[in-house]
Amino acid sequence: MADHSFNLAKVYAQAALPLLTEQLVLGRLVFRDAEREFSGGVGTVVNIRKPGALSARETTLKNNSPITTDTVSEGTIPVQIDKHIYSAVDLTEEDTNLNVENFAAQILDPQVQAVADKIEANLAVEINKQSALAGAVSVSKANPANAYSALVDVANIMDKGKISRSGRMLVVSPDFLTLMLKDPNLTRVDASGESGALRDAYVNQLLGFKIYMSNQVNGAVAFTREAFSLVVRAPRKPEGVAFAASADGNGYALRVLRDYNTSTLTDRSIVSTLMGVTTLDTNRAVGLKLIA
Repeated sequence: MADHSFNLAKVYAQAALPLLTEQLVLGRLVFRDAEREFSGGVGTVVNIRKPGALSARETTLKNNSPITTDTVSEGTIPVQIDKHIYSAVDLTEEDTNLNVENFAAQILDPQVQAVADKIEANLAVEINKQSALAGAVSVSKANPANAYSALVDVANIMDKGKISRSGRMLVVSPDFLTLMLKDPNLTRVDASGESGALRDAYVNQLLGFKIYMSNQVNGAVAFTREAFSLVVRAPRKPEGVAFAASADGNGYALRVLRDYNTSTLTDRSIVSTLMGVTTLDTNRAVGLKLIA
């Protein structure tokens, strides 16, 4: 019975993982390599290395004085794993008669959707800070042509900041997208070459920016992948539950638990994950805010 229970939980977890990856848009646009360095539970800090920068020196051909040497100093940026995102559902005696396919569609899918939405919302809180800054570029709702002009200004800001044009993205809210679609400078692209939710959110490429839409974003934010970091890890599997399994793939992980709740005489299904977000480099992100 124990082996059967574990295998059943494994099926649940593997079925849940594709559902999770299909729901995330923002999480697939930011820096994720930090996850490989994660271990432990809530409160663990992941330190991401920040490459050091040097300035070249010069001398004359006839100069016989000793040259000046420099030291490369690499910094670190901490990502705090401080949130445990979960969805818990009690299943009645009738619910427990569902087979695996029905369970995935009727119970697991809504739970994974809830976890995915919460991950996106927490990451969006960090990203949306850029649109609230005093230096954010303003775009008038009354004049759609201002959207293109504002994007030109954003590109100029990033150019002056020596941010590579390769990998620039612009994530827009539905309202901002509506404004841009009224701008004659924007030409819709039918295919992006991306898959899943990322392709569904893809709008266009304009002025070197790949443009995506997210309901979680306020206004719009232009950034590169190195501007923000998201760490997601499945919690450990408890010893005392009947069903427990973790799944990991495409940079995402979650844990699925099935157990019996004696206080309500029901089975309980729990989907959860640990996460942390941070801004890695404010120079690599520029916010745009809609004004009346």
